[in-house]
Amino acid sequence: MFKRFPVRALLALLLFVGLPSMAHAQSVIAGVVRDESGAVLPGVTVEAASDALIEKTRAVETDGQGAYRIVDLRPGVYTVTFSLSGFQTVKREKLELAANFTATVNGDMKVGSLEESVTVSGASPVVDVQTNTKAQVLSRDVLDAVPTARTIQSIGQLVVGVNLSSPDVGGSRAMQQTYFAIHGTGAAQTVVMVDGLITNGMMGDGAVQAYHNEAMVQEAVYQTAGGSGETVTGGLNMNLVPKDGGNQFKGGAKITKSPKSWQGNNLTQNLISRGVGGVDKVENFWEANIEQGGPLAKDKLWFFGAFRHARYDKPIANTFFTPTNVPYPVGYEQCRTKAISCEQGISDEKMDNPILRLTWQVSPKNKFAAYNDRAMRLRGHAMGSLTDPTTASVVWHTPNFSTGSMKWTSTVTPRLLVEGGFSYNRERYDNLYQDGIAAPRNTAAWSANVRKSDNSLGYLWGAPSAQLGNYPDRYNIGASTSYVTGTHSIKVGMQDSFGPYRKYNNANADLYQVYNNLVPLQVTVLNTPIQYAEYLDANLGLYAQDSW
Repeated sequence: MFKRFPVRALLALLLFVGLPSMAHAQSVIAGVVRDESGAVLPGVTVEAASDALIEKTRAVETDGQGAYRIVDLRPGVYTVTFSLSGFQTVKREKLELAANFTATVNGDMKVGSLEESVTVSGASPVVDVQTNTKAQVLSRDVLDAVPTARTIQSIGQLVVGVNLSSPDVGGSRAMQQTYFAIHGTGAAQTVVMVDGLITNGMMGDGAVQAYHNEAMVQEAVYQTAGGSGETVTGGLNMNLVPKDGGNQFKGGAKITKSPKSWQGNNLTQNLISRGVGGVDKVENFWEANIEQGGPLAKDKLWFFGAFRHARYDKPIANTFFTPTNVPYPVGYEQCRTKAISCEQGISDEKMDNPILRLTWQVSPKNKFAAYNDRAMRLRGHAMGSLTDPTTASVVWHTPNFSTGSMKWTSTVTPRLLVEGGFSYNRERYDNLYQDGIAAPRNTAAWSANVRKSDNSLGYLWGAPSAQLGNYPDRYNIGASTSYVTGTHSIKVGMQDSFGPYRKYNNANADLYQVYNNLVPLQVTVLNTPIQYAEYLDANLGLYAQDSW
């Protein structure tokens, strides 16, 4: 499969350098320039300047209809300058441009000498009248101000029309994914991008998303309708616009904590009478994130880095650590009724999440950007209700859950923009037995330490279902070129995804024991140990779009 990689890379390169296509632009400034009589003015130089651009300025000229369009702009505050020989120079200052937004900025120019100029300060456009895209842009100010669990899912539930399979309440889903849905689409229809490049994983046909460090996001765009030619699915499409750094060293740190004392207790007498001895809740939730950005070489090479450490402890309903001298199936009722002292079982989770991004202005017309975001997760006791934490909970170990990309952008001419990129999602996680449960094959302990479940009482003890490993890798290539005038744009491009998904599965005794009211009932025989792999050979898309 990997022998095909050079072929895909060559195809991407050919499209990258040779096709008249349009790149996945983040933001656009467009409009029409007229004179005092209302007639359109062709040949006007329109310059957009901002500290958000590592090259500082981007300039185009109006076409025969007096229209212009400046594409692939970073979010930020811009000054737009209109200049033409024989006319007063006009400046529009303090225009705040959001991600995935087309801001209409028209120019009205009067006849005057070259030395004359007019500076206009006004409100930034807030309505995109040039595209039919339905998207919600969440700025950095919003991300910082609104209390969330700092995940792309908890942030996304702020968007109208976006539904989650399990809503995040008070950080309750901070380290366990919940899935998006819009317009009745499934979770696999969700696409996550960083800087316009796909970072979806392979699991669940792409439904399982990466654990991105939220500190890297400058703006988050959640598109719910009106996708363009390169849109892969009909579900939610989100684009995380990353921070680049800048010409000044800037950094920060934040600590978030949800104290146990802030939480109520909904263990009512009605629940107790129905056999509930403990409810789901948040025992401990806190995280710390530190970030720093700045120049490695002014106007040439910028960096941004962040490191997140998070800890989340969640007691599980009707699950208890029983005393060592009390067999779990016998002692559960005593724990529930408080006849003996039992500690409620806790799903304890922690994660370290470093990220580094570099942005390099190779030349005045060429820019290269790359990043790597790695999440290292450990869930000490993954379990559900009525599960023995000591023997039947799962150690969910994820030493590597990484995404990254490399992207080249070339402004060949003011009307011709070329982009190409490579992105990936690599996961390495194992579901393991607790210490002392796994045993060498065909030994007495291997036969004794098996998964036991009771159909009548709902208990689960002895061992988890199995030890398993999931190792999906997904690689993505995209290439495009833009030819854009003021009123017309052509877009042609390609996207492809490929990669292996390796798995293994193993269980003590190669079987499960099933009971009914603690009386042996049956066994389920397994075909373990097994190892197998799936391969995504290609998910290739070619697109073309002509817009007037």
